[in-house]
Amino acid sequence: TYLENIKWELIEVQEEFKDNNSIHLEDELWDILWTYMLLLEWLEKEWKITSTESVFARSEKKYRQRIDAIKDKGTDEEKSNAWKDIKKIQKAELKKEHNKKYS
Repeated sequence: TYLENIKWELIEVQEEFKDNNSIHLEDELWDILWTYMLLLEWLEKEWKITSTESVFARSEKKYRQRIDAIKDKGTDEEKSNAWKDIKKIQKAELKKEHNKKYS
């Protein structure tokens, strides 16, 4: 249900991509965040995730790694290659973490 609601909220966000419409766009973006937070709360209660905080900690780490990887790159091609490289590294780290916990 939450995932379906997020899909609908995304459609509503797209509908608000208009000039001079930041108030309605921001409101719809908030609706996505609200539904996402409800999803995380439910997943935590169902023991599908460790905690909402762990999701945000993982998100920040992933974001920082990606931003750091591309910030000093000059061309779009250099940024694209750095992006691909950091995603490979992150995927390998995730696999290692997963195997450590579930093997």
